[in-house]
Amino acid sequence: MGGYTGLPEMWNAEGDGDDARARAWAEKAFEYVAGLPPKEPKSKAAKKP
Repeated sequence: MGGYTGLPEMWNAEGDGDDARARAWAEKAFEYVAGLPPKEPKSKAAKKP
């Protein structure tokens, strides 16, 4: 599932409208994921007669 981000609920209570903490976390996560190797395609299962 792509395009979704979950952050700790506590960050909402601590914030004052400044999203710098969430932005830094998202950038770090993006850099990590961008460095992963591409997924290998799954082999197709043999058809049953």
